[in-house]
Amino acid sequence: RGLLYVDDGSSARSVAPALALKAAVPLAAADGPIDAVRDRGEILKKLDEMERIARAKGFALATGSAFDVTVDAVSSWVAEAKKRGIEIVPVSAVANDPERG
Repeated sequence: RGLLYVDDGSSARSVAPALALKAAVPLAAADGPIDAVRDRGEILKKLDEMERIARAKGFALATGSAFDVTVDAVSSWVAEAKKRGIEIVPVSAVANDPERG
């Protein structure tokens, strides 16, 4: 019913993919968190890394918390990334949905 699971990418041993498949729930696996270090410069570096990943594989998915520093960094980065041709899409656009194949 419009739900999906987002694995934050923090564990290489995540059981989320197997559970999502068993439950027939769409899954999106993140390439990693952007704000493990709550510092604007570090967050911007992680966002640039996500851009490189997206250019290499067609998309990237990052997770972040609603910290003020994260929201501020993402807001400013998105404006510049769009100028470089990066498209920001909903997570559902990159999720693996077992019902869609």
